[in-house]
Amino acid sequence: MILEIDAKVVLTFKRLHEINASLEDIKKALKPSQTLEVNAEIIKRITPVVEKAKEDVEACCLYVERLPPDATIELLQKVFSAFGKVSMVSLPKYKTNKKVRIQMIVCFIKIF
Repeated sequence: MILEIDAKVVLTFKRLHEINASLEDIKKALKPSQTLEVNAEIIKRITPVVEKAKEDVEACCLYVERLPPDATIELLQKVFSAFGKVSMVSLPKYKTNKKVRIQMIVCFIKIF
């Protein structure tokens, strides 16, 4: 399991590339993190990774349909966080027109 990554690699990620993020931006963003730290140009995980059993992960995830076409990951995280701490939101888009599909998956840290 990878516990560190070169910040130069992270800077190639689409979203960071689009906003012209710099190494200093990453350092500033991660400074308050209790999970990640930046040493020189390496981003390291400082807390151990606790892997869940596959059954636990599947039990924490919901499949949701009939989303509004203007749904965003941020909005869905806000809505579903009322039910528990959200660990992941998957909001697929059509490749042809980039519009949101009508279904998504949301996963929580714990089974509620």
